[in-house]
Amino acid sequence: MHILRSIGYSFLCICFFVSSASGQLIPQTEGPTSHAATLPSTQPKAQVLFTILDSAGGAVSALSKDEMHVQIDGKPVEVEEIRSLANEPLLFSVVVDLSGSTRPFANQQVAAASKLFLALSRGNSQGYLIFFTDELRTSDQFVDEQTAEQMLKQIPLESRFGSTALYDAIVHACRRQLGTKIISNKSRRAIFLFSDGEDNCSHYSLLETVKIAQSEGIPIFSIGLSSHQDSESLKERKREFAILNALSQGTGGLAGSLDDPHDVVARLQYFLQGQNLLTFKPVALKPKKHYSLKIETSAKDVHVWAATEYVAPY
Repeated sequence: MHILRSIGYSFLCICFFVSSASGQLIPQTEGPTSHAATLPSTQPKAQVLFTILDSAGGAVSALSKDEMHVQIDGKPVEVEEIRSLANEPLLFSVVVDLSGSTRPFANQQVAAASKLFLALSRGNSQGYLIFFTDELRTSDQFVDEQTAEQMLKQIPLESRFGSTALYDAIVHACRRQLGTKIISNKSRRAIFLFSDGEDNCSHYSLLETVKIAQSEGIPIFSIGLSSHQDSESLKERKREFAILNALSQGTGGLAGSLDDPHDVVARLQYFLQGQNLLTFKPVALKPKKHYSLKIETSAKDVHVWAATEYVAPY
């Protein structure tokens, strides 16, 4: 993992000060080791997170295990249990792109990110906030919704410049904030990315980033800046959205944009209500190796979202 370089903007100094030793912002709230938002379990189990919604995008009442069909490495496995996570606490990272290409969408981005952070910070759920250009700025500690809103709204337009290390930001969230070495692997976790999808200076590739998120079992929800396309930028827009879509589809998340006809924050909240934990009978798999994963249902008018690969954690 590369060393995060120290960079400090005055607008962040209201809430944090920069540590010259680590280049990370000093926290205001307690860290993840004190959080107990975990899914109850006493024994390691073979589990995968997936989402089921009806054709209208609403949550689906509990399906029986006989209605779910799972294949790992092309071979069927026996489903033991399906449990809704709609009311479970969520640990999340909101990752915000501040590179130069985000300037035209700054107000929309800030409003949506603030609204989402507030909506997610309910009950025992807690979140982190990451800003990135070619460098990362984060406390690696939980941020309350008021502090997050203040930090987002006080980003000066002139601070949006430079290259984009999108993949590095996601990997940081996966490993340093939501990773199983930091918090329990039984916790419900998610990453919410606000970006146009461009990356031109990360140490990690798209494929590496997706595989790291899959290894940690963390879905990525991508919110693009705009879906509008003109003749001059059509090819570039398609490429950038394809990147966002790859990040989300590969990990079982969802991709959208700020100018979707439906409220993107409300859509994500509905989507989270459909999250379930599927437990299946353990099979002989090599630890940490990636295997193809396919989850389907025989129920009518029901759609399934899940990661495209499963990684045995033991």
